[in-house]
Amino acid sequence: EFMAQEIIAAYHLRWQIELMFKEWKSFANLRKFNTEKSSIMEGLIWCSICAATLKRYFAQLTQKMTGVSISTHKVAKSGCYFISDVMNALIKDSAIMMKEIQNAVDFIMNNAQRDSLKKDRKTGRSKLGLEANCLI
Repeated sequence: EFMAQEIIAAYHLRWQIELMFKEWKSFANLRKFNTEKSSIMEGLIWCSICAATLKRYFAQLTQKMTGVSISTHKVAKSGCYFISDVMNALIKDSAIMMKEIQNAVDFIMNNAQRDSLKKDRKTGRSKLGLEANCLI
């Protein structure tokens, strides 16, 4: 048996999974690929999901490093502004990798903060105990 509050909390957590699938479809280019080869299509799908996961990781990393509540939706939309620099640093020169990660964190902190903190405390993820300092 479960109490009504436990069911509501579980539904809210499940809803986060639905939002992630929406994010993948909307911001990971999973709508249409210009190929007929299934192996290429599968590879593109995996690359898109990996990119979406990486953006979500950076959102959570920024929250942990700065204590600022970050919108994963805004990070998903703005990943093109920081992902390529991080990936290029990884490929070319690992010595500048930490600098690029810090640049990405600074960009996200300044451009992807959550708008509805009061609403979150009342009905959203903060009500469920999902605070900025506990997501990683």
